[in-house]
Order: sequence, then C-alpha cells, then structure tokens
Amino acid sequence: MKVKKILALTLAMVMVMSLICISVNASGSVISPSSDGYFWLEETDIYYKNSTGNSDGFVKTVSGESYGLSGNSMLGCNTAVDPGEDGYYIEFKIDVKVAGDYTLWLRGTKTGHNQASPAKIYIDGNLLSDEAYGADGWVGSTFVYGWRKATATLELGERTIKYLIDSKAATTSKYQAMFDCMCIIPSEYTWEPSITEKPSAPDGDGFTDGYAWLEEDDVVVNAWTGYKHLDYSGDKGGAFSDKAFLLNQSAAPGSDGYYLDFRVKIPETGTYTIWLHATKSEHSNASNAKILVDGAEKDTTPYGGDVWMGSTYVYGWRSVTLDLEEGNRNIRYLINDTNSSSKYTGVFDCMCIMPSYYVWEPSLTTRPVAPETDYIVSSFAITKADDSAIDALSEGLAIKASAKITAAEGGTVKIILAHYRADKSIVDFSIEPCTLTAEIPGDALAEYTVTDYEAGDFVKAFIWSDFETLVPITASISK
Repeated sequence: MKVKKILALTLAMVMVMSLICISVNASGSVISPSSDGYFWLEETDIYYKNSTGNSDGFVKTVSGESYGLSGNSMLGCNTAVDPGEDGYYIEFKIDVKVAGDYTLWLRGTKTGHNQASPAKIYIDGNLLSDEAYGADGWVGSTFVYGWRKATATLELGERTIKYLIDSKAATTSKYQAMFDCMCIIPSEYTWEPSITEKPSAPDGDGFTDGYAWLEEDDVVVNAWTGYKHLDYSGDKGGAFSDKAFLLNQSAAPGSDGYYLDFRVKIPETGTYTIWLHATKSEHSNASNAKILVDGAEKDTTPYGGDVWMGSTYVYGWRSVTLDLEEGNRNIRYLINDTNSSSKYTGVFDCMCIMPSYYVWEPSLTTRPVAPETDYIVSSFAITKADDSAIDALSEGLAIKASAKITAAEGGTVKIILAHYRADKSIVDFSIEPCTLTAEIPGDALAEYTVTDYEAGDFVKAFIWSDFETLVPITASISK
C-alpha cells in the first residue's frame, strides 16, 4: 500500500512538471426544484467537476444563439489527455422534495456516434439506461450532440447526478463530449424537449362539485424536511384522509423556509375562499404559518377553537377570501420562524378552495354544498330590531335578520337567525318561512332576542331553500 501511495505521488509530481495537473471546482450549490416541481440544470449549476489543466476536460465553453437556454452556451471536452481511472465528469446535486418516478432529459453528447465519446449518466452511483431522442446537432465539425432520455425513481433528499466520459471517440482518439443542459421532470409531465421552452406543470388539482379539496397527498413540492406523516384516525379530529403532515424541527431551514406547495386549477376568474385545517399560529406552541398564493403572502383569519395532538401540535381552521384568476395557481403553506420553544412546529391536514358565495360551516365530516342558482338575494343583513347597527351583543338585545329574495319559479325558503357560543355550539335560533311568487321580490325576516348571553357569543344568519337538506341560497353572514 505504501509503495502504491509513493508511486501515485511521483506521478502527480511529474504531471505538475508537465503542466498537466488535476484541478477540482466545487463552487456549486444544491439545486431545488422550480415552483412547478421540476429541475433545470445548466453549466452554471455544476456542483463539482474535474479537469486537467486549463484546456482539458469539461472546460471549453461554446457560445451561440442556438445552443442553449441559459446564457446561450454549453461545455465541451476535446482532449487526448488521459484523465485517469475517474474519467472526465461533472456532477450536480439536487434536493428532491417529492419522492417518485422521474424522467431525465439531457442535452449533450450523442452517444453512439463515432465522433463522440460514450457518455454515461449516474444517479447516486447507479448507472442509468438511456436512449437517444431526436436529430443530431453539430457545433462546427467537432461536437455532435442531441437529447437523451432516461428514467429513475428518486427518493426524498439530496441526490447526486454524474455525467461521465471515460473512453475516447472511435474516429478521433480523443475524449470528445459536450454538455448543454439537463431537465428532470416528474414522469407524469408531458414535455417535448426544447431549448426554447421549459416544461410547464400539468394542470393542478381541479374543482369537483364546484370546489377543490386538497390533502397531504396532493402536495407538489414538499420542503418540510424531517416531517412526519401521521395516521390519526379516531378521536383526534382527523381529516377525511385521517392523516396529516407534522413538522417539529430544531434545525433552521434554507432561505425558502419549510414549505408545502400545492397547485390548483381555478375554473374561472372570481372571488374565492381558502379554508385551511392547519397550524394555529396564534398559539405560542406553534410557529407562525403563512399562506402564499403565486408568491404573494395572504392574511388569514382563525376560526373556531384549538385542537391538540398530544402536547406538541395545536391546529384548527383559518380562512382567507381573495380574487383568483383562471388557470393554475400555486399555493404555498410556509413556516419560516420558530415557536416559543425555538422549534419550527406546524401541522397541515387539509385545504378547501371554493367560490366565496358558497355556504359551508368548516367541518371534517361534511363537504361544501353549492348554493341554489335560481334565487337573487339582496340587502341581507343582521341588525337591531329598529334597523340600527349592532355594536355588540348583550343580554336581552332584540335583533333581526332580513333580506330581499327573488325566486325564478317562486316557492318557500327559510331564513334562520342562530345564536352560538365562541366554541360554535348553538344556544338557540329563530327560523321563519318566506313564501315567494315567481319573479317578484319578497321580504324574508327572522327575529330573535338574545338570552343566556356569554362573552364571545355571536350570531349567524342563513337562507336555505330546504331546511331538512340544508341547501343554501347564499353565503351566511355573522355578527
């Protein structure tokens, strides 16, 4: 072993003397996926490369308007110098946020051509089987290149991709290769390889019955490093899937924070309400969770009481109403600060996105119901009995809910005025029918006197076309 080390040292010294020395560049960084969930890698993203001297290995940059998406350049290798047993190679490191099957597209050496060295692609040391795709391209008479395709299953976390040549081209007796770019996309994506257009994500989760319901399984990019995927069916307030993502980390995240990305396809431009069953940020035991829509932070309002899982995780409902444009929207659930125990702690259970006029009492046992469309409701309000505004509820206060309703075909609707505790348990209510003549506006009215009042109580008013099946005509209002 000692003789081998001495020989290696001697050879290295000889190579230095002849100005043919091995150099290493390791200035790159670990690459995260785009907001659409794919990786795009260029020469500027190289994490590590080896080369010999200043003119050998992957060191030649070939420029030209038609050659690349990033900087219109690519790397070339064109040398007769032997690189040693490691070959000439470049390495990339990527941070996989969603485990699964991926397709790797590489624009580089056209393996199989007699003027190109056989190039190999490895992921975490495993050689991939790849195939050529499309026509040959040439840079002068030296470099022949094209697209190559391979598939791989990627686990969560940091993965290393190596692009290697370790033998000479058949007709030139040189180590001859090039690299332009690499794209790694989830296998369900559809993309025709191109240097002028990067992939676009497939349509996000769509609306069913007029709303979108998203669970932890719908995450597009998961950057909750070290998260737990807990099955908590039973009496712990689980969602429809009875599962949730739990985060409880001491380590600080990267600059982007701990986040979960969802993609949803909005059917038409309009006003929507997003309901989250997730971290109760107002509690000192929880981190301040944020929601961002297409990169813009949105303020959310808590609703209802706290739910606890053990003594660590506190969560509940919260919402935001906002305007959304038609098409794919990216929704990010973000934690980037600590709780009172200096930990990044959070919960994500589920999310519901629905038109703002839908009526829904947030629940883990019922889904939203589309309101009736054959009614026009105006002047819907809760006031004092004398029509003046309500400053605050109090014992003995006489109040009313009123509205003007037009029905296309007439019929009878119900107006309800209900009294609730802060924990949403009902105290009492008033319900009154309103009989309508087709196309003629009618007045709906329910009256109530507040009794058994406690601090934190509130009232809500509803208009339903059917009391038994609770079919709403318009969104509820509250005071």
